[in-house]
Amino acid sequence: MDEKRLKRLADELQFARTVVRRFSQDRVLVAAASLSYTSLLAIVPLFAIAFSVMMAFPVFDGMTQQLLSIVLSYTAPHIGGELETYVDRFVSNTSELTTLGVVWLAVTAVMLLSTIETAFNAIWRIEKSRPLGMRLIAYWTTLTLGPLLLGAGLSVSTAFAMNNFMPLGLDFGVIRNMALRMLPFLFAVGGFAILYLALPNRRVGVPYALLGALVAGILFEALKAVFGIYLQNAGTFESVYGSLAALPVFLIWMYLVWAVVLFGAIVAATRPEWLAARRAEDFGPLTPSRALLRALQTIGCLLAASRDSQMVDEDRLLDATGGDGAGLGLVLARLQSSGYLARTDEDQPVLVRDLDGVTVADLYIALGYGPGAPYLDDEEDPRWTAPLADLIAAYNAARDETMGTLIKDLIADASAGGDGPRVVSDRS
Repeated sequence: MDEKRLKRLADELQFARTVVRRFSQDRVLVAAASLSYTSLLAIVPLFAIAFSVMMAFPVFDGMTQQLLSIVLSYTAPHIGGELETYVDRFVSNTSELTTLGVVWLAVTAVMLLSTIETAFNAIWRIEKSRPLGMRLIAYWTTLTLGPLLLGAGLSVSTAFAMNNFMPLGLDFGVIRNMALRMLPFLFAVGGFAILYLALPNRRVGVPYALLGALVAGILFEALKAVFGIYLQNAGTFESVYGSLAALPVFLIWMYLVWAVVLFGAIVAATRPEWLAARRAEDFGPLTPSRALLRALQTIGCLLAASRDSQMVDEDRLLDATGGDGAGLGLVLARLQSSGYLARTDEDQPVLVRDLDGVTVADLYIALGYGPGAPYLDDEEDPRWTAPLADLIAAYNAARDETMGTLIKDLIADASAGGDGPRVVSDRS
C-alpha cells in the first residue's frame, strides 16, 4: 500500500473517531429513547395515513396488506408477525373514528416527524426551526410521498419476483435474485437519505446525505443480524412478559434503530465540516487580506443571486470562495454581526445592506481590521493619545485613499473579467 493510500486511510479513521466523539457528546441515545416511544404511538397513525394515500390510487389496489407485511418484516423482522396482527386490527378500527379522532391520528404522526426534525436540527447545529406553515407542508409531503414511493418499490419488487420482464425477452436469473436481496437494503438507504435531506432546516448536500444513509443502512443490516441472534438465544422477554413480549422487544428494537438513524445523520452532518476543517489546514490562518477577499466573494455571490431573485446556500458560497470553509464561516459571522447579512428562516444568508457608497475600506473596518477611529479620553495621558491619534488619522486617510474603491465597482469589474483593483498586503 503506497503512502497516499495510507494517508487516506488515516484520514478516514480520524473522521470515524470524530463521528463517534460527536455521537457521544450530542447525547444521541437520549434522542433515540424519545423517538422510540414516539414511534410506538405513531405507528398506527402512520400506517393509517399510508393506506389512505395508497387507496386513492387504483394502481395500488390490494397492495396495502402486502405493504404492511413487508414493512414490518423488514423494519422489525423478529416480531413483525405479531406486530402485523395488532397493527392491522388497529388500522382497521380507524375507519370508525370520528373527525376528532382522525385529527388526533394526524397530530400523532406529525409529532413523530417533529421529534425527528428537532433531533436532526440539534445534530446539524441549527438553532432556528422552520415556520409552522413550512414545517406542516414538509411533514405532509413526507407522509404522502413516502407511501407512494413504497408502493412503487413494491410493484417493482413484485415484477422482479414474478419475472414479468420475460415478455420483453429479459430473463434476469441470478441478477434478479441478487436484486431482490438488495432492494430492501436500497429502499432503506433511500429512506434514510430522504430523512436527512428533507427534515433538517438546512440544505444538506446529496453526497453527504447518501454517505450517512449508506452507513446507517449497513449498520441497520448488522443490527438486524445481531438482534436476531440475541432473541433466538435469550428467552427472557417471553418468560417474563408472556404474550406481551412483543411490546418491550419492539421498544428496544426501535431504540436501537433510531440510534442507527441518528448515527447516520451525524455522519452526514459531520462530513462537510470535517472536510472544511481539512481544507482550512491548507489555507492556514485567516489573514486580513484573505478575510477581505472572502467577504468580497461572498457579497458578490449574494448580490448576483439577489438580482436573479435566487437564494444562496453555504455550499454555493463555498464554491465561490474556493472551498475555504473555515474562512467563509468566520467572514459570514462578521458580516452578519456588522449588518451586511441576515439569515432567513431556512438559515440561508441574504444581503441586507445597501451597497451604494460603501467602499472596500468600509468593508475592511466591518471585518474588524484596522485601528478605527482615534481613541481620545480626557482621563488618558495626552502625551500618548495625541501622537497616537495623529498616526491613526494619517493611517485612516491613507487607507481611505488607497481602498476607496466602491464595492459595487470592484465586484462588477471582477464579474466582467477585468483586472480591477487588487486586494493586497496581509498587514492589518
